[in-house]
Amino acid sequence: MYYVRQANKYGAKRTEFNGRHYDSKHEAGIAGELELLRRAGEVVKINPQQTYNLYGKNGNRICTHRPDFTVTFKDGHQEVWEAKGYPTPTWQLKLKLFEDNYPEIIYYVITPRERFYGSKKRSTPYNSGVFGKRAA
Repeated sequence: MYYVRQANKYGAKRTEFNGRHYDSKHEAGIAGELELLRRAGEVVKINPQQTYNLYGKNGNRICTHRPDFTVTFKDGHQEVWEAKGYPTPTWQLKLKLFEDNYPEIIYYVITPRERFYGSKKRSTPYNSGVFGKRAA
């Protein structure tokens, strides 16, 4: 009997980068970008797939959320970087719960077309000119 791996329902292709397997090419590309930031000294630590418990208003744990990367910068602040090709309703609910439970951690969503923080589109280091102009 052979085991046939089922294809991803959203068409994502598993990709390897630096000896680690990622769920999509997009996620592996972000891992490469984070690695460049780490080598430049901007990022101190990168934790892939760190699990966060999400709690409701009454204090009971509702679910867990495992974003793609938890990034610690040299000034000590943390950001969660999430590569998203398609925002599912379950993920949108977990994003709102995460923002309620962990307001001190910035949630950075990266889609193939744009980058934004959390559930609200705000300026990012890339589109505000902090990192200079990107080539078109």
